[in-house]
Amino acid sequence: MNRIRKLKSPLPPTIEKETNNRLSQITALFASAVPDTTGPNAWRYQRQLSGAVQEFIEALSFSHYLRTQTLISLEEVRGALPGILVTGEDYVMGLFDLTGEIMRFAVTLLSSSILTEGGGEGEKGEKGVRGLDEERAGIVVDLREMRSLFEALTVRYGMRELGKKIEVMQGSVEKVERAAYGILVRGSERPTGWMPELE
Repeated sequence: MNRIRKLKSPLPPTIEKETNNRLSQITALFASAVPDTTGPNAWRYQRQLSGAVQEFIEALSFSHYLRTQTLISLEEVRGALPGILVTGEDYVMGLFDLTGEIMRFAVTLLSSSILTEGGGEGEKGEKGVRGLDEERAGIVVDLREMRSLFEALTVRYGMRELGKKIEVMQGSVEKVERAAYGILVRGSERPTGWMPELE
């Protein structure tokens, strides 16, 4: 899915087919575990399945983000995994992992970035300032919002992986910010209408 270069649009047919096939294979594997995870055994294997559920959430939420530029809800995730216990902790941890996927996507997209000529907005909202186009700037804003919401979380004791996930998430957001700043600074140093020499 990191081959996609446009948000808020349907995936190209070949990528859509590949994504759906893989998600179907994974949901079939989860479905085979349902008899062992229902009734009195619902919590028995939760810890063993938790990592797989988080990875599934990461993949499903990345696909959802590419199509809609929004986060998938916990209810939508639970609907994609009927019969499997999806806890709030698994959901949040899967979204932490999503920031890494968005970071890879954003850095690739930003590296092919073209600065806008007057299409961006400056600090005070004035038009005419060169900047990132709306799509690229939106990804940076989305990651910053996710970071601020994750950092504001108050969680119960026992989420062992949380500290590491926060650290990795912060690093991912900082990489995207540095890439965006680099593009803006390099772009502001170039005269209007500058084109690279192709000879």
